[in-house]
Amino acid sequence: MFRSLISGAEVNIAEGGFSDRSITACISGHRDIPADRDMPCSTASAKLLIEHYIDCAVREGYRVFISGLAEGTDLWAADYIVRISGAVRDIKLVGVMPCLRHAERFSQESRRCLARAERAAFRLYTTCDEANAVYSAKQAKYRDIYRSRNYFMVDNSSALLGFYDPGLKSRSGTGQTVRYAQKKHLDIHTYDCTDIFGIESMSGGDRAEAGRILSESRYFRYL
Repeated sequence: MFRSLISGAEVNIAEGGFSDRSITACISGHRDIPADRDMPCSTASAKLLIEHYIDCAVREGYRVFISGLAEGTDLWAADYIVRISGAVRDIKLVGVMPCLRHAERFSQESRRCLARAERAAFRLYTTCDEANAVYSAKQAKYRDIYRSRNYFMVDNSSALLGFYDPGLKSRSGTGQTVRYAQKKHLDIHTYDCTDIFGIESMSGGDRAEAGRILSESRYFRYL
């Protein structure tokens, strides 16, 4: 057993299963929206969409949500799950980190969000059993720590929710997670930059209006 370097919360070594997969969904997504996209896509609308997808999953009976605790989508989702857990019965957040030192380069805002999520989580895991490990492309021992985290999340879930845009050309852990989820036959619900642009257009960029539109919608797209 370890302690988080961010919050001091207890972190368990990831082994086997920990929940009923039928009520468990994992979350994956890009960290940000590229500034050079040819359509206006705001972070605010991307956040609203993952919140909407979580709401839809709750209505379908999902109660355990696994976040990989990365910057962007993972932490947006974790923060929202913490906020609704007091109002929605039996909602649990499970955090899975690739290694204890995974947040060393996070922004201060992300580190604060991560600390809140860790303190509120039902359980925290790491898929690496070495306290000082960090990702290294040159060392085979540490090359796959993110993949191990991604696969553990999928292996313990029956659905995947997230922000996934195949048009983004950068190497993507989200793409890796989605492909593995497809191989494992999970229900996959994702949105992309076109979906974010659609919300921006319908709401005129107004966050409150975007929230209202989504709250009245049953939109929950399958990949």
